[in-house]
Amino acid sequence: MEKWIVLASLILTTACSHTPSYSVIGSWIQPIPGQNRYQGMQLEPDGTAYSLGMRTLLYTSWDQKGDLLILNGSSIGNGGTFPFTSFYRIIELTENKLVLKHKSSLLSYERMKNGSDFLSQDFSSER
Repeated sequence: MEKWIVLASLILTTACSHTPSYSVIGSWIQPIPGQNRYQGMQLEPDGTAYSLGMRTLLYTSWDQKGDLLILNGSSIGNGGTFPFTSFYRIIELTENKLVLKHKSSLLSYERMKNGSDFLSQDFSSER
């Protein structure tokens, strides 16, 4: 019995010590419904944010408070530019997946990897 307790303790300690902690920093994309394109956001370590694949919604900065992601930027349209702040609840965050809740909508993103052939779009011109 004592061997089982030691073994169970060892397994539990090992499992807890390898729990990954993921960051929202990076580039996150999602497909645009009905199009062969993607959109998303790039979140930099210094709090700067960029829109990816969007010309009318321009992110400028971001912050995270616990499970709350805050995005700031400008909405361009109807002859004007309007500042905005949007609040998203982080529902799921793994190494390659980010799920956000905004009001009653769930938004699912995939981490964009550098040099990925997954994308046919060049997001660099969107900055």
